[in-house]
Amino acid sequence: MEIQLSVELLVLISWVIFFIIHLSYTQKIYYHNLLTQLLLFSIFYPAVVILFNLHKTKEDLLKISVYNSIFLFYYLLLKFIKGFYKKINTYFIEKGWIKTDYINKDFTFVHWDNDGIIPDYWDEKISTKPSWFDKTITFILLGLPMALPALLYKIISLF
Repeated sequence: MEIQLSVELLVLISWVIFFIIHLSYTQKIYYHNLLTQLLLFSIFYPAVVILFNLHKTKEDLLKISVYNSIFLFYYLLLKFIKGFYKKINTYFIEKGWIKTDYINKDFTFVHWDNDGIIPDYWDEKISTKPSWFDKTITFILLGLPMALPALLYKIISLF
């Protein structure tokens, strides 16, 4: 018996996995330098999904591949942050945009709450108190990987 999953369901499953990784593992991946494992997952998970769906149309395969690129975009953003966070943070401190309390700190993933009822929280065991810069990066780590596959699909579908 073969189970047929729609393309939309496959994309939804990938996005749910992305949210789980984003919310539960970002700080651990970053702090413990597990970027290689994230890269392997970013390559092999979409490859397996595509492999099991080779019977689908080219259009469906394109959707599956592009929307599963969310993991690769996420990896690339984390890699960029790992390489440049301290330099950018130092620059902002020198400009007076961030307090000197945050000198020599590394990125802190923030679980933030905009309504103010629940205070922002972070993994205090492995990271330091976040600045506004950390909160901004946390937001970008959520929004950009979701927006880029949709944008990429629109661009590719024009051709």
